[in-house]
Amino acid sequence: MSWMNALLWWQWLVLAVVPPLIVLLYFLKLRRQPLVVPSTFLWTKTIEDMHVNSLWQRLRQNLLLFLQLLLVLLLMLACLRPGCQGVELQGDRFVFLIDQSASMSARDLGDRTRLEEAKLQVQQTIKRMKPRDVAMLISFSDRAEVVQSFTSDQNLLQRKLADVKQTQYKSDISEALLAASGLANPGRTATEASDVQVADSLPATLMIYSDGAVLLAQEILLGNLTPQYFPIGSPETPNNVGIVAFAIDDEGVADGKLEAYAQLQNSIDMDRQVQLSLTVDGNLLDAKTSPLLKAGATAGLSFDLSRLLGNITQPQRIKLSIEESDCYTLDNSVEIVLNPPRPRNVLVVTPGNDYLQLALQTEQIARIAKVEVRGRDFLSTPEYSERSNLGGYDLVIFDQCQPAVMPQCNTVFLGSIPNDPTWAWGEPVFPTAIIDFDRSHPVMFGVQLTQVMIIEGRPLTGPKGVQSLLEATYGSIMAIAPRSGFEDLVISFPLMSADEQGNPTINSNWPSQLSFPLFVSNVIQVLGGGSRLLAAQNVSPGEVTRLPMPQTVMQVQLKPPQGNRLLIQRTPSNEFVFSQTDQVGVYEARPSDADDALPVLFAVNLMDPRESDLLVREQLKLGDEQVAGDRSVQPARQEYWKWLVMAGLVVLVVEWLIYNRRVLL
Repeated sequence: MSWMNALLWWQWLVLAVVPPLIVLLYFLKLRRQPLVVPSTFLWTKTIEDMHVNSLWQRLRQNLLLFLQLLLVLLLMLACLRPGCQGVELQGDRFVFLIDQSASMSARDLGDRTRLEEAKLQVQQTIKRMKPRDVAMLISFSDRAEVVQSFTSDQNLLQRKLADVKQTQYKSDISEALLAASGLANPGRTATEASDVQVADSLPATLMIYSDGAVLLAQEILLGNLTPQYFPIGSPETPNNVGIVAFAIDDEGVADGKLEAYAQLQNSIDMDRQVQLSLTVDGNLLDAKTSPLLKAGATAGLSFDLSRLLGNITQPQRIKLSIEESDCYTLDNSVEIVLNPPRPRNVLVVTPGNDYLQLALQTEQIARIAKVEVRGRDFLSTPEYSERSNLGGYDLVIFDQCQPAVMPQCNTVFLGSIPNDPTWAWGEPVFPTAIIDFDRSHPVMFGVQLTQVMIIEGRPLTGPKGVQSLLEATYGSIMAIAPRSGFEDLVISFPLMSADEQGNPTINSNWPSQLSFPLFVSNVIQVLGGGSRLLAAQNVSPGEVTRLPMPQTVMQVQLKPPQGNRLLIQRTPSNEFVFSQTDQVGVYEARPSDADDALPVLFAVNLMDPRESDLLVREQLKLGDEQVAGDRSVQPARQEYWKWLVMAGLVVLVVEWLIYNRRVLL
């Protein structure tokens, strides 16, 4: 409580005279008018006058005197302007951006998480809004949600604020800023002549509540938005060591080697070591102490999993955990799924290509795939029709031939094109000179084609999404394109051809180059898969994943780490797509009509160095603008003199009612 003098000294002197004058008024003698009355009535009035002129008795019995003195006292207190320090909101339009990303679940503020602290601060700010102020709520992680559009209803804002929940997503403020800018700076809805003009843009205050561990993926024009940043989290260095990477290397499975690698990040301002445990399906496999983690640095370590190779018959859950607890538990453990080996089924349909068959008979390919070589007439058999339609093959290589119906798997066309109108090729061109090739695609990894010569090729065009891998002087001669969840690799030139007498002739020297068997191995690995112990792909929270299922399966039931089972239908693109990866942990999928079928497991892990670095940023960079963080509130006085004046008016009304009641009686 504080006081502010609102009057000058002489004004206080005048006001101080008022209470004594009120008291003196009660000593004034009443002017008597001559009136003939009975003597008995005269004696009664005389005794009453004696009581009127008695000061102490009057003070004990007259309520009006006390009410009048109380009124003057309240007015004097009001002139002292009592009040206390509060906060003042500048402006009348506010946009609250609340960070709900994974790092906001850290408990470095005592019992509250960072998100709970942010919501508390926003709640207090909403209470200080003036009746005509309007505000909007936007929550964000790596996506944004307009929780409540502009409204002056503070109760509605408070209810919507309570609905903001913690997520396990990464953080990207771009979409939130784009949403705020679009609502605060409205423009036209389209570019046609019939556009509808929306409301005029008005200045607004953008109030960002975050720990600053946000990513701005694109430049955003704030326009009429004036940003203010409120850092959420302890200003001291947080106590956190987290796992930011975990992967399994199965390259050496053929040699009996299997290893797991992890990376730890230390967010503390001091060197530290932690204890780690590695479990397989809940059973402890290994435990060790981490290397010394320097302050603010990362370090790696490895685990030997070779002992698992002997008995993997179904997917296994491998979990790495930090035993020590800290203020942020989301990065203290990660899980990964290790699938049992399964050789891929590869069908090669060829009129006879010794070079291709020789490249497919290497020891490496024999370890990763079962290769079946058939002639062209096999395409017309019921066996091929059934197996290709039911997903019996993982990859089919068509050498100078074309199926009537495309199989339900990935394909490679060598010297031919798919039976699909979206694919086309031109007339043969002689000679063919290679001018460029795409080294970034996995099937071209390590492949060198500078010494390759091609006698005859054809210009190639494909469907939407086609990617050219090999370019000649006249256009693409090797390309890959998607097809309903599969991929088709098309090579427009054959390795061998036949002359008019049917004798084989060489069309390219590529099979004699070391790059050819490497290319064939890449094709089997990328398009057909391999027999290594494949660690299931790690999925980030909120990321879309595709579930590998046989073609005969039309519906999948999926069990998340927590909650009820979900049913997923096969999409029109012939895939099972799942996007509700909101929880960190292992998800289990299996055909809905086969509870005893081998499940398909995949893991969702955060593993993000930005989210594990809990250091609160005191500045927020929004494009070219640096917004300084403000941990304090803007000081302003909460005035109480108005309430004192209101109380004085109440006292005055009570005094008037009592006085008139006595007169009337």
